[in-house]
Amino acid sequence: MKNLYNILEIHTNASSSEIKKAYRTLAKKYHPDVNPKDTSLPERFREITEAYNILMDEKLKKEYDQKLFNEEQVKQKTQHSSKMKEQMKNKKRTDNLNVNFEFENFFGFDPKTKEMKKDFGNQNKKNPMDTTNIFDSFFKVKRK
Repeated sequence: MKNLYNILEIHTNASSSEIKKAYRTLAKKYHPDVNPKDTSLPERFREITEAYNILMDEKLKKEYDQKLFNEEQVKQKTQHSSKMKEQMKNKKRTDNLNVNFEFENFFGFDPKTKEMKKDFGNQNKKNPMDTTNIFDSFFKVKRK
């Protein structure tokens, strides 16, 4: 989608008088009758006229702005997601991480063998995270 504001060389918040002034300036500069030998001028003049006609009509301008700003938001989101993907590639991946080793360091025992780490807390228990007492207190039927 062409940016009509760029074609008229104005800001997106330009008033109708600024749009008209920019159109007249560019129309004089790019009118085909001014330089009949230049074959690219008629196309440029058509673009300027089309941009002016759309931006001067309030209804068309409103529709165009919605499309333009929607498109810009989509571009920004895709740029942001591509930047995030690039950052993820550059970071160290957790795929190479030894999960069992990290588990043992955090909880103090090997999850496969249930053997406690030698230098971790109380060595009398096999599993330092023994939750049977907690389980019993919540789910055991209390008798009077």
